[in-house]
Amino acid sequence: MEKVILLSDVGLGGKDNKLAVKMMRGLLKVMGQKDWQPKAIFFLGEAVRLLAGEHDMLGLLTVLEARGIELLACRAAAEELQLADQLKAGKLSSTGMLLDLMAKHEIISL
Repeated sequence: MEKVILLSDVGLGGKDNKLAVKMMRGLLKVMGQKDWQPKAIFFLGEAVRLLAGEHDMLGLLTVLEARGIELLACRAAAEELQLADQLKAGKLSSTGMLLDLMAKHEIISL
């Protein structure tokens, strides 16, 4: 079964601190180097900032996108953070799309 990764913050472990952001950067880098890949990564809440180019991970995200991994930004979060028109990778998506993904794929929440 294909998998979808759900990210809700800019760092791993639900924290926005130096170590958590470093760990997220490492995860995205290694994911771009492995044979296994998820079908999509859904960015909720603060994680949408990554698609807007914050925290210097845009290069890693564009590698994932080039490999065919869908990068989906929660529209409500992007609008609330005033980033809806500033995404540099991925595309806006909806809660409906997230529910469709949840119905068809295994979800890994990090």
